[in-house]
Amino acid sequence: MEEQYRLRRLRKQQGISSPRSPPKMTHYHRQRVEIDYLSGLAKELIQELQQLQQKKAKMKQEWQEKCTIEQYKYVQSAQTNAKLKQQVQTVLHRRQLIEDALFGEDLTSYSTES
Repeated sequence: MEEQYRLRRLRKQQGISSPRSPPKMTHYHRQRVEIDYLSGLAKELIQELQQLQQKKAKMKQEWQEKCTIEQYKYVQSAQTNAKLKQQVQTVLHRRQLIEDALFGEDLTSYSTES
């Protein structure tokens, strides 16, 4: 038993902890470990935030490009519709002129009498 006490004293004097218990940490060491842990965690969170910001910027750019394309398509569609409407009106007007020239009067009077 005395031999065990003597070995413990020797280990303690040499700064060697027993194999069963971890080395004791002082308040300063605990703070340093916590600071190191939190610093690493902060770096990871900053990297994640930067990645999310880059992803957000990329998505915003893609969204703006899609909106621009859709606006262009809408304008093209409106212009095409206006051209088609004008063509239909021109064709109907020509048809009316041809009917008036052939029959000499409006055909609507015949459809109301019958």
